[in-house]
Amino acid sequence: MDIATKPKIINSENPFSRFARDRDGYALAMTLVALPLVVGLSAFVIDGSRVANLHTDIQNAVDAMALAGARELDGEDDAIERAQAAIAAMGGNEVWFGDYGIANGMGSKVKMTYATADGAQSDVTVSFLGAIPDSDDTAFGDGACEASSANTSDCLVKGNSVAQRSANAAYVRVKAVPRDLRTIFRIPGLGNDTVSVGAEAVATYSATVCDVAPIFICNPFENYNGNILNNGKSFAKNFGEGALYGRQINLSYGKNGKVGPGNFGFLRVNGNGASALGEALATNSGSCQRRGGVDTKPGANVGPATQGLNTRFGFYTGSFSSSNQSYAPDINTRSGHSQGYNQSQGRHSQCNGSCGAYDPESNWSYYDALAFPDGDGSFDIGGGTISSSSEWDIETYWDITHGDYNYPPRKSRYSAPPLSVSIPKSFPGLPNGTTPSRFDVYNYEIDNNLVGDAAPNGETGISQCHARSVTPEPNRREIFIAVINCTEHKNDLKGAGRDIPTEAFAKAFLTKPAVASGNYREISMEIIDVAGSEGLGTADANFREEAELVR
Repeated sequence: MDIATKPKIINSENPFSRFARDRDGYALAMTLVALPLVVGLSAFVIDGSRVANLHTDIQNAVDAMALAGARELDGEDDAIERAQAAIAAMGGNEVWFGDYGIANGMGSKVKMTYATADGAQSDVTVSFLGAIPDSDDTAFGDGACEASSANTSDCLVKGNSVAQRSANAAYVRVKAVPRDLRTIFRIPGLGNDTVSVGAEAVATYSATVCDVAPIFICNPFENYNGNILNNGKSFAKNFGEGALYGRQINLSYGKNGKVGPGNFGFLRVNGNGASALGEALATNSGSCQRRGGVDTKPGANVGPATQGLNTRFGFYTGSFSSSNQSYAPDINTRSGHSQGYNQSQGRHSQCNGSCGAYDPESNWSYYDALAFPDGDGSFDIGGGTISSSSEWDIETYWDITHGDYNYPPRKSRYSAPPLSVSIPKSFPGLPNGTTPSRFDVYNYEIDNNLVGDAAPNGETGISQCHARSVTPEPNRREIFIAVINCTEHKNDLKGAGRDIPTEAFAKAFLTKPAVASGNYREISMEIIDVAGSEGLGTADANFREEAELVR
């Protein structure tokens, strides 16, 4: 057959089959298929971003409020009131989309506020806790915390008054009232028209004081049976109200074999033995201590401890060398020390080799030299005494130290400060006629070049027993100490205590050298400042308060 006459084959394939195999324009087809998903995801991203931004802003706001409130939880009687005021003052925190949004808009910024007087107008609720659950996974509620003297089973702080609750408040919880954010997009059958957004934060207070001498004193105002000083106020509040101004406290170690008001004890130091304790008390390189708890230690051999303290007055015994600048005396060491009697001169002589243990002039030679006297009246507080008021015999002290040396002094010849000298007082707002504190008299002597005035036995305020290479230093008679409620924690203080809560940290002025007799030790001091909101601010350089988020 001729090729030219071969039959033509006709393609009879179904056109729909051809269309199914055709690959031209597939991108458009896929786009059309995926478009609903893309639009849906875009809508989700827009609304999801609004929700995430709102939650972040609310969280930041409640975090800031909780931190502001926790910063005030220092255990003082008005801590909760101050915390509420601090939270209310944080009303400038703005949150995006906080106006709930609208059906066809993105929403705008609003401020998060807290009104203590009207909780219904607040954007947050505030509660104060005595404890928090051990695990962050445990929600607050009944049974979340073990009920104790400080908190209930739902962790809320206990107390019949604001002062009691303030003393027990360890945490503040700020919880935002949930906000319903209206979504812009809504896929039929999925999601909601609104999304509820909220947040909460829990914060606590911590405080640290550095350069703390390893000494604690028992709170003389602690609430216990028979304490006539107890007025229901904290140690710091008593100071803030002026109740400690000019009141000398005499504290003992080893007098009654107990630990309670009127006693003092020691804190743990780096190193072993009494020598390490004495070294720490002789120098100004104290440790840093947390308000939440200090470690105490028994002082079986307290000799080096008092020896270390007394280097501050220029007395050198034991291992403490008078040629070591670390043991420099204070620039005003007047202490009523017996200087020794010189028969040939018919008088007491300065120093005369008596640079060792402190030897106060006895009662019969009271007018030879005089340390700062006790108060006109005093209360027995168990282990020691505290002056009943700021009144003390400043006239006799001034006459013997700076005036006419009569035996005994005659009031008609006094040149006493209350009569002729105006001594500035370190505590503001005191009533007229208040006797200056011993600390203020000590500073007045320094500021007016009276440290070199000699008492009848020749004693001056200038230390005679340190080496010439050693320079006396200011403020050596000032020490930072911890204050503990010893009756409350008496069982923990029987041996080496761990994490004993402190009532306060205080700045003390040593009015006299430490007295040692056998195992008995006595130190005398005035409290001249406290760390924290009730203080005068002189302790702020050593005091650090912090608030931290714990949830």
